[in-house]
Amino acid sequence: LEEALVTQSIKMVFGRRITSVSRNGPENDTLGKLRVVTNVSHHDFDVVVNCLWEGRSMIDKTIDVKFESGTNYRYKVGVKFPFMEEFAGLPSFTIINGEYGDFVRYKRDTGMYFSFYPIARLGMTTNETEMMEWDRIAEGNFPNGFQKYQIDEHQKAFRNLFPPLKYPFKCPSVGGGYILANGNTDIL
Repeated sequence: LEEALVTQSIKMVFGRRITSVSRNGPENDTLGKLRVVTNVSHHDFDVVVNCLWEGRSMIDKTIDVKFESGTNYRYKVGVKFPFMEEFAGLPSFTIINGEYGDFVRYKRDTGMYFSFYPIARLGMTTNETEMMEWDRIAEGNFPNGFQKYQIDEHQKAFRNLFPPLKYPFKCPSVGGGYILANGNTDIL
């Protein structure tokens, strides 16, 4: 990532809250096409990617971007396991580029959690009736072999992300939940 930031001239600005984005006029071409205003200052860029989870539409409206892609339902599975000292050095993280997922390191008495797409996503639909078919899984009634498959595949994905951490998850359990997502397509 560091190499890409340097070789692609990507400017990262941290510790700011974006309040608006506006287009620079043609007379301001040397500044960049877009001005991002923050709570501290402003910055001019040729390209801006709005990756906000919250407040995204508010910022989009400041530049007249209309993002209406609809919604979809998904069911996401994860593997939870007791706190493992071998993973204590890992921070909680979310990967959102390419194959993606998340790892949560709760407190020692609460445990750890790992979920990785595309393994974790059981389905995606805009049909609420179809979504209800996932209820039996949400209630813990798993199809034959489901838990073993999810644990084995999540373990493989974790090892691919962290080759030195080859320890198996201790006493893993499978759980999941519904997601209401923006858009009509998957991220992959």
